[in-house]
Amino acid sequence: MKHTEQSSAQHVPLRRGTAAPDIVVSLGTDHHPFPRLVEWLDQALEQLPEVSCLLQHGFTRPSERAMNTHRMPRTELLEMYHSAQVVIVQGGPGSILDARLTGHIPLAVPRLAHLGEVVDDHQVAFTRHMVEDGEARLVEGPDELLTAIKAIMARPSKFRTEPRIPQPELASQALLSTLDTHKEPWRLRTMGRRSLQTAVDLIGPRFRRAGHQQHTA
Repeated sequence: MKHTEQSSAQHVPLRRGTAAPDIVVSLGTDHHPFPRLVEWLDQALEQLPEVSCLLQHGFTRPSERAMNTHRMPRTELLEMYHSAQVVIVQGGPGSILDARLTGHIPLAVPRLAHLGEVVDDHQVAFTRHMVEDGEARLVEGPDELLTAIKAIMARPSKFRTEPRIPQPELASQALLSTLDTHKEPWRLRTMGRRSLQTAVDLIGPRFRRAGHQQHTA
């Protein structure tokens, strides 16, 4: 399936029976624009004309080379992850851990505060911690993104594991460990409350619900 340009509609569901895209990209719902990743994606897709891609772009401009949707229900996004060969996400805790729920080791691009992509650099710290644990692959440039996409599409099983078991306690422990080891702990601690709030209050309950559903299914 070749690239298809679509408008930035609120929701663009794939028609039943339509082949799932090869690449699924999610920028999340942060109100800060993240054009850097969209630019990198378009550059990569220009070199991969036969590869299909779906971009959930949120408050960022849509892609010129992928199918676009402003947002989509989380359950549908996870279904797209399951079927895709490559998953690319912002470096937020929820985004990375959602990809891991489907067994993908995602390509993660952290938003950067100094570029106005987010209010602080908690995504940088969290992504690096997840990379150290083998839960994500950090991407820091357009050439690196293209190389990573090609590597995954050549050997997709190398970048898939069993779905990550919901463990909210480990999410909070990971952030606490990051706070302790960060080069500028005073800066990270000033935003640590929000990061821990994200992991414990948002991700944790979500994982607890998922875990409960798995055990009662």
